[in-house]
This record gives sequence, structure tokens and C-alpha cells, in this order.
Amino acid sequence: MDMTMDSLVLSGTYTCSFDGKSSKSVAGYVYSTYEMKYHGSMTVSGTYAGYNTAGTAIIDEYVSVDQELLEVVVSDYSLSMTISVFVTNFPVSMAYSEHNVSTYSPPSGVGDEPKNPDEGTSWTKTYTVYSEVRVNDDGDITEESYSIPVTKTYTYMGVKTITVPAGTFKCDVIQTDHGDYISTDWYSDDVGAYVKSAYQSGSSESGTEVLTSFSYTPPSSGGGLSTAMILMISGIVIAAVVVTIVAWVFIRKRTPPTGQQTSPVIQEPGPPRPPAG
Repeated sequence: MDMTMDSLVLSGTYTCSFDGKSSKSVAGYVYSTYEMKYHGSMTVSGTYAGYNTAGTAIIDEYVSVDQELLEVVVSDYSLSMTISVFVTNFPVSMAYSEHNVSTYSPPSGVGDEPKNPDEGTSWTKTYTVYSEVRVNDDGDITEESYSIPVTKTYTYMGVKTITVPAGTFKCDVIQTDHGDYISTDWYSDDVGAYVKSAYQSGSSESGTEVLTSFSYTPPSSGGGLSTAMILMISGIVIAAVVVTIVAWVFIRKRTPPTGQQTSPVIQEPGPPRPPAG
């Protein structure tokens, strides 16, 4: 996977695996869930504040997904990033880590979603995110918990053909207005997931994610998930991961390299599945 966030580039491998079935209780409701494990190992390059940068990032996430809706119910997410900023040829090290456990109620949101929308059709959904977050920003540690109502507006942009490093695909395109930024996601039936996601804050693109390659090895015995389902869930969670990293970059841009304390990042679920039909 290749990701670009402002002037930083993250490149590496992101792996997901099916870890069985379980159940999770959120806001008094019990959901039957698929348990998924994710691990990402990436190199960081590009520039920060105009200076050359190099480093690494590790992402680990354990996700409970509702079996019926394929929506995230609980996310246990960890991000650690270490970069060196070369100021006048002398490296200045910066480290950031975050542990975020979030629940989504209800997972699919409240609001009607059209089954066969025309191009340009919009709809709105609301849900509540409850998060417990621990952030270590260059030695400054903060711990917070909060419950936040979230409203998102989705617009179906129609069927578009797009070329990414993994190939050329005909995609359903969905644009999501998150309030403070807009994301656009290209979903391919041939892949079973999103092949590109782009994030825009203001008038400029602030982050992208593209599919460079994909493969799937079926389990040796029964009881696993289908290829399409694995990739669908992967696409949902990867989008959430990219949102978090983009937010981290925005925070660090407002923070001088001395490592002042920052606020934790809100982890959000990924884009919805394209409407049926």
C-alpha cells in the first residue's frame, strides 16, 4: 500500500486475517461479529516543515465486524511512528504512539440508505463514537475518553473507471462529507474492496490511498470468510486507518518539533459499502 499525507509518503504492506467469530455488546445490544486482525509495516519518507524526513510506522488493529451489516462494532487500534527530520543535515527524532479503543452505536448508523440511487443522490447517517485513547507524543502522555455524535452525508457519484497500480477497474464512487473534510472512495466488484480513497480538506487534496496489489489464500478448512468479504472488511478498516494517520499529520503540522502536547485523534469507521444494485 502507498499512502500520501500532505508531504509525507508511507509505503509498505498491510495484512488482514480472519480470527474467528464472536459477539460484542455495545450500548445494550449484542452483535454477532467476525473478528479480524490487521498489521501494517511501513516506511516513512518525504518532507516535514520543508525538511527531509525518514522513518517507520507500525499499525496493529483488532476489529469486530457485525456479521450481517459488515460494519465495524469495536476497533482496538494502535499506531506507532518514529521519524527523523534532517535539519541542516542533523537528524531530529520525533516519536508518536496512540492506542485507541472505539465502539460505534449503532454500527450502521441511523438513517435511510437508498438501494438503487441515481448519480448525485445523497443521504445522511448519524451514530455515536465512544473512544478511550492513550497518546504518547514525544514523551508527553495523555489519556482521554469521550463520546461524540457523528453525522455524515454520502453522495453516490456513479460508475467511473479508474487506473491504479493494481490495474484498471470499473468502480462505484461514493463521496462522504465528514464535516471538516471530504473523502471520495472508488469501490470495485472485481476486487471486493476500495481501490482508491482520497481525502480533501479545504480546496486541496490532503491524503490518498491506492491499491498497489492484492492476493488471497483460502483457509485450509471450512469456516473462513469468502474472498470478497475479507477484502470488503479490509477496505473498511484500511480507510479508517488512513483517516487517523491523516489527522496525525495535521496535528503535527501545528506542532513545532519540540514535541508539545497534542490532543488525541478520533478513530472513525471507514466508508459505507456501495448501495445494492
